[in-house]
Amino acid sequence: MVINMRKDYFIIGLIILVLGVITQVGYGFQIKTFEATQNWQVTYYIMPENGTWGDDIGTDTFPINFDYDPLSIAIERTEPIGFKSNMEINILKDTNVEFSMIADDGVIILIIDGEVLIHLEAPDPDKEETSENFLSAGKHNLEVQYYQLVPVLEDDPHASFRILVPGKEQRILISSGGISLIFTGIYTAFISQKREVGSPKNVIEKDIIYVIFIFIYLCLTFFTILFFF
Repeated sequence: MVINMRKDYFIIGLIILVLGVITQVGYGFQIKTFEATQNWQVTYYIMPENGTWGDDIGTDTFPINFDYDPLSIAIERTEPIGFKSNMEINILKDTNVEFSMIADDGVIILIIDGEVLIHLEAPDPDKEETSENFLSAGKHNLEVQYYQLVPVLEDDPHASFRILVPGKEQRILISSGGISLIFTGIYTAFISQKREVGSPKNVIEKDIIYVIFIFIYLCLTFFTILFFF
């Protein structure tokens, strides 16, 4: 079997491949801009008065982004409670970071490197506050405090925290497009190999390889979105 190269297909495939690599290098490796060294380390307290921290009554851990509605420990106890939680994050490069918090039946506070960024009082119903702040590259200490307001008027306290890098979703989509271009370029270059003597088997082999490329691309896209979202 003789194989000739279709130079026009090969050049087109090479151009697409290069564009995909450039896109991936430019955006794909910028998706992850921060990482947490550990989850939130949480200590619960009895709150005899608003803003007055009493005896500690237990510890817990929260994921980086959490949403507890209701806060179960408050349902289990008769006295008002609160918690203090600490977490360290490592910013990989200078960037803006968006913090979003929700509270109900209490007060929630966000402190970063000793500075109060959010102080949200929400007796009832739920209230939300968002703050976008510039953080330099390096490690930063985050603290979230929440306590029920006294007297307790409701029994469904809500505490929520979310951290987000603006533009992250767009970078993920662009990165997925870059992966698509890479595999499209590889396949286009592959089909530039034109067989002068062919058979149905050769066509089937090409189709199988094409399906494999598409399958790999879909898997990479799926795991990219799953991991970074």
